[in-house]
Order: sequence, then C-alpha cells, then structure tokens
Amino acid sequence: MPNSLVVIATTTSSDDVSQSSQKLRDSGVSIFVVALGEFSDAAQFSNIASDPDSQHLYLEDYESLYNVALTIKDRICESKKHTYAFAVFVISVLLQRHDI
Repeated sequence: MPNSLVVIATTTSSDDVSQSSQKLRDSGVSIFVVALGEFSDAAQFSNIASDPDSQHLYLEDYESLYNVALTIKDRICESKKHTYAFAVFVISVLLQRHDI
C-alpha cells in the first residue's frame, strides 16, 4: 500500500469532507477510518474511507482500539516494513492517553 492515511474520529465533522477525501483517494491514498464511540449515522465515515468498507472502516469503542490498530498496521505495513516502528509508536501513545 504506497500511501495510507488513518483517520481516528470521535465525532462527525460539520464540514463537507467528501471532496477532500475523494481527492486523496484519487491520488492513490488509501484511507482508513476508525470512529470511536456510538454514532447514529456512519455515512460520513463511510464516505471518507476507501472501499471496501469492510477493510477500511472501523466503528468501534475505545476498548477495541488496540485490536483495530493491529489490523490496520498489518494492512499498511505488509509492503512497507519501515512504517512498522512509527505505527507502533503512534498506537502506543494513543493507548496511553486513554488508559487502555
């Protein structure tokens, strides 16, 4: 996966993010979305994430963050071994901030 972006959200955006997301995808960026918490409408997250949603969209709670992070890390790093250390660092920081 040449270029990847992981979006971690706790709420939907009041801005229209569809055009920006589409431009990123059109330029070859694979977008993963992790939405934490309960959302009545996941359409915005689905619109941001690359297809298929089953591999790029995660509607989860904080307790599931570690497992989701490992799944995303595996997908991103399967062709980019050097990214692994950075991904682990970011995940560690997030987990420490939320006492998971």
